[in-house]
Formats: sequence, structure tokens, C-alpha cells
Amino acid sequence: MYRTMGLYGLLNNQWALILAMVTIARPYSIWVLKQASDKLPYELDEAAVMDGASPMQLFRLVYLPLMMPSLVRPSEPTRSCWHGTNTFLRSSALERY
Repeated sequence: MYRTMGLYGLLNNQWALILAMVTIARPYSIWVLKQASDKLPYELDEAAVMDGASPMQLFRLVYLPLMMPSLVRPSEPTRSCWHGTNTFLRSSALERY
């Protein structure tokens, strides 16, 4: 990763930290949350569409409340996101000094 950042001129740059965190931490979080969303019954989706819900309403009013325990509890996706954010903040603070 160091060579790649050097090749693109991103050494000692804040964008290198962002790119590294997105590359490492986020895919794992998305994968774990997808596993949680696959467990939701498809019948709820069909019922909401038959009631006239738009895709955004379907996500906001059906999927999001059912996935809230996976998002709120101290699970791996939450830990991974916080770890990535904390690492970024710590690294960007050290980069400036």
C-alpha cells in the first residue's frame, strides 16, 4: 500500500488515510450488515410494495427498524467503523505535527 500511495503521490496526505480506511475497514462492515439484511423476510418487502411504499420508504420504514439491533449494538460493523474513524483521526492529528 505504501508503494501504491507513493506511486500516486499520496504520501503524507490526508487522502491516503481516507483511502486506506475505506479499503480496509468498510468492506468488512458492509459484508456483515449484508448478512443481517439477508435474514429479513422477503414477504415484508412484498407487503410494503403492495401497500404503495416507494423504495426509500421501504428502506426507511421496513428495513432500517428491523436492522437497528445490528447497527446499534456493539457488533463487528460498528466496531470496525469506529476503529476506522479513530485510526483516521489519530493519524491525521499526528500527520500535522
